Amino acid sequence: MVGKHQGAIANQFAKVTFYADNRPFLPQVSVPSLILQCTDDIFAAPEIGAYMHQHLSQSTLKNLEAIGHFPHISNPSEFIIVLKEYLDDVTPSR
Repeated sequence: MVGKHQGAIANQFAKVTFYADNRPFLPQVSVPSLILQCTDDIFAAPEIGAYMHQHLSQSTLKNLEAIGHFPHISNPSEFIIVLKEYLDDVTPSR
């Protein structure tokens, strides 16, 4: 039964992922946001990261050397360093 529905599930996931346009909601985001822009990302060109940074008022844009769309996989050490630095900057001192 599961195999019968996998194609429909994959199709719905692709539609939601690739056709959703959330740009109108970006100005409503009121929390600090980290944008990670990878090198040679076939899903997100540098212009997309720049656009998001411009429209998210509390955003930080980091350009990574990681290649592709999944920096936590293609360059986990760089990903961890950048993420820790960001969290250190936005986390209030106790």
